[in-house]
Amino acid sequence: MDKIKLAVHIVLMKLVLKNFLRWIIGVQFNQEDKLTRLPPCIYVANHNSHLDTACFLALVPSEKFLVTHPVAAADYFSKYRFTEWLVKFLFNVVLIDRKNAKGAEQTLKPIDDVLKSGHSILFFPEGSRGNPEVMGQFKTGIGLLLKNNPGLPFVPVFMQGLGKAMPKGDPVLVPHESKIIVGEPVDIDSIESYSPAEIAHRVREEILKLSASPL
Repeated sequence: MDKIKLAVHIVLMKLVLKNFLRWIIGVQFNQEDKLTRLPPCIYVANHNSHLDTACFLALVPSEKFLVTHPVAAADYFSKYRFTEWLVKFLFNVVLIDRKNAKGAEQTLKPIDDVLKSGHSILFFPEGSRGNPEVMGQFKTGIGLLLKNNPGLPFVPVFMQGLGKAMPKGDPVLVPHESKIIVGEPVDIDSIESYSPAEIAHRVREEILKLSASPL
């Protein structure tokens, strides 16, 4: 099944979707080599559009696709079995129950299990898509994940323009110059001494730094 999933990824993401996003929408893809060199990590990105995950996966090198998992909401994608199967197969997602009555630790456990297996995740700490090109406050989940996995770096990712290419609530794609900027891995020293909220704030600051990048 993994070989089939990888073959579909190469054809759909790398040949079809990536070229569509580049030539029709206007997304710049120029940091694939950097992702090839990065260790297992938590990619942390701002979230404005349904295009965010697709664009990131189009950037992910094929050899890393099977070990890179975007995080998605089970309450949104698990309403129908076919939809759940489709997003897992096409996008290699890990689904979480945002309404888990047992608390944040249990909500994040599927992600934690993936990280402890040596795989990477793509995480959106805002929790849901915000207003176009406006970065909201980060929830503490990213802080909990990093505290639970000391020594695991996070990689800030800034997505620009995608909120205007396909904003929340608008199913129509609009060509708009967009780009994905991938930062360097960040290790937080003495992470055990920081609260999840403090860690989330630090992560957000790193992504804001990327927003000023000329790349």
